[in-house]
Amino acid sequence: MAKKGRTTIPVVNRRALSRREREQRYQRWLYIGAGIVAALILGVIGFGLIQYLVIAPAAPVATVNGVAIRTDTYQRYVQYQRYQLNSYLKQIDQQLALLDPNDQSQQFLTSYLQQQRNQILSEISNLSTTAPLENLIDNELIRQEAKRRGITVTPEEVQTEIEHNFNYYRVPPTPVPTPTTGPTWTPEPTPTGAPTATPTPSPTPTVGTPTPTATPGPTDTPEPTATPVTEEGFKSMYNSYLQDVKKNAGLSEADVRDLVTVQLLRTKLQEAMGAEVPTTAEQIHARHILVDSEDAAKAALDRIQKGEDFAKVAQEVSTDTATKDKGGDLGWFPRGQMEQAFEDAAFALKPGQVSGVVQTSAGYHIIKVEEYAADRPLDESILALKRSSALDDWLQKQRADVKVVQRFWSSDKVPKAVTEPIPS
Repeated sequence: MAKKGRTTIPVVNRRALSRREREQRYQRWLYIGAGIVAALILGVIGFGLIQYLVIAPAAPVATVNGVAIRTDTYQRYVQYQRYQLNSYLKQIDQQLALLDPNDQSQQFLTSYLQQQRNQILSEISNLSTTAPLENLIDNELIRQEAKRRGITVTPEEVQTEIEHNFNYYRVPPTPVPTPTTGPTWTPEPTPTGAPTATPTPSPTPTVGTPTPTATPGPTDTPEPTATPVTEEGFKSMYNSYLQDVKKNAGLSEADVRDLVTVQLLRTKLQEAMGAEVPTTAEQIHARHILVDSEDAAKAALDRIQKGEDFAKVAQEVSTDTATKDKGGDLGWFPRGQMEQAFEDAAFALKPGQVSGVVQTSAGYHIIKVEEYAADRPLDESILALKRSSALDDWLQKQRADVKVVQRFWSSDKVPKAVTEPIPS
């Protein structure tokens, strides 16, 4: 019997104590392991989120003189182009719905709108290619060259351009009849090698691409001039437009204004480069005979070599209806106006000399040079053409220079929404 007032201390078995310590150590390691695994999982998830939300969007899809065009910028631009083209397509469909396909008087306009619809569908399909990226590359090239030349655009100019694109004029312009039929927003075919301009539906402003030029149509029925809108009307349409581009492409008002700025810089740069085009050039005055086969060309050349007059032979056998009656006279022209094979052969001749058979995509030619001038004033039409293409020619050279432009585009960078089926 235990004595009164003494506490009984339980005796702990050493083996049980050792087992308990082992269990406690195991439990601690289990917790540590679970914590490490959880940290790894969170790290992987976090890295994936960072990759998806930060790294991938910021990755360059191209660089222009070292300046990166971000993937997310490219994707927003592609989505914006899709939005613009879809809006344009809806307008065409609305106009087609108002026409009677059985009405003979409306057949021309119906055919015209169908052609425009097909062109827009083609533009939409091109959004999944590199075409939008080339537009963004052009935009960056224009920004950089404008900065180098000290060409700027003020916020006031941007605001005025936006207002005019919505047909709002603080000072109403003098009405000028437009000698065209059909929609005035018809895009002009783009010169070979230049980025395709994106047509823009009214009243949506054209941003990020050159303003399309109306394609001439019959002159019997002039297109009515659009009625200018009020300031309140402009604000309402512009705010609605900003909401639409934010929803459909993720563009902010600052993005829109930036694209308008580039459009205005392009216009100013075009004027500056056009003014620098030389007004004189090396030129030749030449004639040619065009036929469909090499045998016919050899036969014509044989007649000339036997002493027949070049102009007389041209009048008899040439298939070039524009010059045949003039004895094949092409007039004066500089380099860069003809196909390369034709130009190389023509400029290699001296006055009075006749070429051999020269093949081009048009057929088979015999060429005779009548006169040569090392520095002759350019014809006004040729000069105007050279001035209008000065910027596009410069852009084409810059885009082709791997030291200037580097591309990292891949099809997986195209926004998923853009790869959706094209409207039928």
